Amino acid sequence: ELIHAGPYNLVLDLGTGTGRMLELLAHTSSRLVGVDSNRGMLHYARLRLEARGLTHCSVRHGDLYDLPFAEGTADAVVVHQVLHYVENPRAVLAEAARVLRPGGHLSFCGPIMRSSAWASLSRKSRPYLRVPVLRSGPTAS
Repeated sequence: ELIHAGPYNLVLDLGTGTGRMLELLAHTSSRLVGVDSNRGMLHYARLRLEARGLTHCSVRHGDLYDLPFAEGTADAVVVHQVLHYVENPRAVLAEAARVLRPGGHLSFCGPIMRSSAWASLSRKSRPYLRVPVLRSGPTAS
């Protein structure tokens, strides 16, 4: 499971793409928002969410390095299969930590990189994050 079962008030899916994570996590929150910079993917995600009747899920255009949410507003943030595509994964995780409320849940999943993005999160943000780190495969350090 990517996040605890909730219930949450707001879950963010960073780099939402097709919106699949929103679909899978729809039962966990009263409001889910996917953020992506690719307008074509957002259009596709909107169509999928509408077809499935997930009216409490939405997507919006945004920059993962400068999220359109205030500090401490999200109960949970999911970054699924995104970090290996961005230029600066550390900055994306730091931004995810910024919008996460104290005690919220951050989940990131994808290929493990040798330069640990987790280690670079600011000391200020780390106390609020409880993230199990699973290591496997030849690139785990």
